[in-house]
Amino acid sequence: MSAIGTRSEAPDFLDDPDVRPACKDVDDPERFFPSSEAEAVSIATVYCRPCPLRPGCREWALRQGDYLWGVWGGTTQAERKRLRRGGVP
Repeated sequence: MSAIGTRSEAPDFLDDPDVRPACKDVDDPERFFPSSEAEAVSIATVYCRPCPLRPGCREWALRQGDYLWGVWGGTTQAERKRLRRGGVP
């Protein structure tokens, strides 16, 4: 069993070696685990919006459950919770 906030399954959106995620070469990966919702939205806009892997990353993150921390696929933890409950992000 994985610890809360870690990967619980291999991220299938990384299967294509020819496509690089926009977050791949970020100097500080901790920036994807911000302390505020506003900061998370800013990060998602800068890095995730233009990323070619965003749809797959988002779907993967949604499958991980409510306790996946950080920004994944352009969504924050709170946005993913709303989406899983049928709401709008």
